[in-house]
Amino acid sequence: MLEWRGSSGRNRSDTSAVTAVFLTGAMIGVATGLLLAPQSGEETRARIRQKAKDKMDRAKGRAGQVTDTARERAGQAAEAAGQAARSTIAGDDNRTTRQGRRRSSTDNGDELLP
Repeated sequence: MLEWRGSSGRNRSDTSAVTAVFLTGAMIGVATGLLLAPQSGEETRARIRQKAKDKMDRAKGRAGQVTDTARERAGQAAEAAGQAARSTIAGDDNRTTRQGRRRSSTDNGDELLP
């Protein structure tokens, strides 16, 4: 006996069966999702809001720590620069002339940079 086949090569009863199974599965999935949803949309939004606030607070705390560390290191660098400047000024042998050359034993010191 001959059966009518659609363009995909399947007969009508196969296509109907596949469609019915697909729709049944989709309905079961939607129903299961609704029944097993852990909380309402409002509760979910509140939870997301709270987690975002917690993350923001944590980021602010970390930013404060980074700022404190940067200030401390800047202070240390300033102190080291000050010590280097004082030792350079105290040691006349390391000073340069206005022309950018090192002071020699024949220089009278008139051209030294402050």
